[in-house]
Amino acid sequence: SSQNILSLAGVNYIVSAYKLTNTDFSFKAAISPYPDFKFEPLLLYSNKQARPPGYIVYNSKKMDTLEEFNTQLAGENFLESNTLLVEDDALKIVNSNIKLSPVHFTSRKFNEVLLETESDIDGILVLTDTNYPGWKASVDKTPVKIYIVNLVQRGILLTAGKHLVKFSFYSDAFENGKKITVISWLIISLVMFLSSSFFRRRDFGKN
Repeated sequence: SSQNILSLAGVNYIVSAYKLTNTDFSFKAAISPYPDFKFEPLLLYSNKQARPPGYIVYNSKKMDTLEEFNTQLAGENFLESNTLLVEDDALKIVNSNIKLSPVHFTSRKFNEVLLETESDIDGILVLTDTNYPGWKASVDKTPVKIYIVNLVQRGILLTAGKHLVKFSFYSDAFENGKKITVISWLIISLVMFLSSSFFRRRDFGKN
């Protein structure tokens, strides 16, 4: 389960204090934080099964409970099956013999992701980073719904053909916070200005 979760999350490298015997983790190097490090060096492994940051999948399985998710993730051949775990009936597709398709990222920013996709049949585009409220998606400039897949990731439906896909992040809470901050500073500045003008006039009247 742990290996499958790491791979689904796109974790390419693992640093361990212990030797890993799993053949899916390939040893890369021994790392010593400092030249005079007195303890055993840390071991760096690469994960052969790690999923790319984005891909198109053509086979899905609907999960209704958390126990079903756990059961699927515990399967030794789960990654080889190229199955996407979904919670919505709209994402149910069955093409078990088709492998994952790569996608091309043209831009990746903290609040915007642009990519190009191409597929011969309908599929589901998956991004391996964690879904968070505030993300919006569009395909060829047409807004589309973002679904939660693999329990915590985000996915969208894609029809066959070439597409330009855009994910953009907009948080209402963050934007409202910015507005409140600006208004607060304006009020504070106005109060300070009026206060200084009022006390200056009082001092001038006394003289």
